Amino acid sequence: MAGDSADRTGTHGHHHVAIADDVENRLRQLADALNSRGAALVSAEPDRAIADLMRSIELNPTHDGPYHNLGVIFEDRGDFARAAEYYGRAIARAKRPNVSQISRGRALLRGGRYDAAIADFNAILRRDSANAGALYLRGIAKRRKGDASADADLAAAAPRLH
Repeated sequence: MAGDSADRTGTHGHHHVAIADDVENRLRQLADALNSRGAALVSAEPDRAIADLMRSIELNPTHDGPYHNLGVIFEDRGDFARAAEYYGRAIARAKRPNVSQISRGRALLRGGRYDAAIADFNAILRRDSANAGALYLRGIAKRRKGDASADADLAAAAPRLH
């Protein structure tokens, strides 16, 4: 009888794990769907996109996509500090952070935070020295700061940009 109870408990326990895994997968799928819909609505309906993206984060806070897409919305609205904040959250979660990091650098540049922008572009260039976008934007940030090395960055980036 004790063996029967242990067998049932073990089988029952595996059943609960399978249900939990299924629920987790479905929540992840819903989070991905909300992120996709939010990304599609970024320009047309930004307020609805924000709601979808925030719900996606609630369901799957480890995915970088909704954070990046929120950064896009706030950058489009001219709220560069909030954009940089959300891009930063995306960077922290991304396996390959270059897209979110160049976006954060651009938002920082547009917000007049040149040193922080240059730091982001430098981080990208340490990982990918051939990244023409980071090189070009670093040159723009340096130029706005009055840094004489700006022209070298812009000249080096120019042939790589098409």
